[in-house]
Amino acid sequence: MLRILCGVCLALALCLCAVTESQADDPVWKVTPSSAQAVTVVRDMESFSNKIDHVARLMEVEAPHVLEFAMVQSNIRDGLNVTGNLAWVVRPYMRPQGQPAIGTLYLLPTTNYNKVIQPLAPKDLLGGVQSVTIEGRPAFVAPMKESAVFAFAEDEHALRENLTLEATLEAEITPLAPWLEKQEVYFSSLKKG
Repeated sequence: MLRILCGVCLALALCLCAVTESQADDPVWKVTPSSAQAVTVVRDMESFSNKIDHVARLMEVEAPHVLEFAMVQSNIRDGLNVTGNLAWVVRPYMRPQGQPAIGTLYLLPTTNYNKVIQPLAPKDLLGGVQSVTIEGRPAFVAPMKESAVFAFAEDEHALRENLTLEATLEAEITPLAPWLEKQEVYFSSLKKG
């Protein structure tokens, strides 16, 4: 689901725009570390999916409803906040051996975290993290604010570091809120990270 939705969203990001709720209350920024190197956000997954469908119809291209297709493929439906914001965050972290690394976190908006991850047969691990399998690959997930935060196995420690965040981008993003409120999809390469 994550790769499919991310690919389609990036392809159409430059041609779609809409006004939705305030970015000041967006859970994405409450779980994005101040050290993040890049963030991509798709605001209101359902609205964005509907716009992709509309463009496909105008172009007379036969395509499945993107969000519905992603939910069927991933088996994630119950507990998913379809009007919430999907995001992926590229962030630095330290591997257990002390080596610096760059990892990607995938944030799915939830109304009920447990219902979202239940179809993925989660196994509880230490520190509030659960192991799951996504697209046949081992992955890890944990709840943060109103999101299920996923990382593939190679980025497990990026997820674990994210659970103990001391500084997020929430306060720093406030000056951009008026602009962000008008964007359907946006990508930010961050200077700090």
